[in-house]
Amino acid sequence: MDEEKQKSSKDYEITDKEWKYLTGELSYNELTESEVEDFAKRNRKVMASVLAEALSLRRNEEGIASSLVWALGELKYYDAFNILSAIFQQTKNPNIKEKIIYSLGQIGNEGAMPYLLQVLKNPNESLDMKWNAAMSIKLLGREKEIEPLMDALRKKIFG
Repeated sequence: MDEEKQKSSKDYEITDKEWKYLTGELSYNELTESEVEDFAKRNRKVMASVLAEALSLRRNEEGIASSLVWALGELKYYDAFNILSAIFQQTKNPNIKEKIIYSLGQIGNEGAMPYLLQVLKNPNESLDMKWNAAMSIKLLGREKEIEPLMDALRKKIFG
């Protein structure tokens, strides 16, 4: 591992090389598999916080932003709610919005409900977006609250 650290605290350390990878300055091919595994094993929460920071810096780059949003959901990083909700409100990009809706359900933050309900009630949202919102609400354990909306969505999808 590089001796120089880009970020450090008593909780984590990230090498310059790892930071460059996470912010897109290095490609995946420039890291060894063991370097990626070592970083991932050190601390999922640390990784998630770095991904959230990278997302705040790269939010306008669709490919990178979509991947970072998805990763935050997969890591179930509860603290990502603020950055995800801010980007949801700001972006017009439907792909990023759809990934945010998915990730909000994965992280399990109850604060996501207004955004999820907004998607379900919006007649202009795609069926995919609405389905993701419904599944996220189910992950939050609140599906009973949206039964009438779910019935209408099922009728649209399945006829």
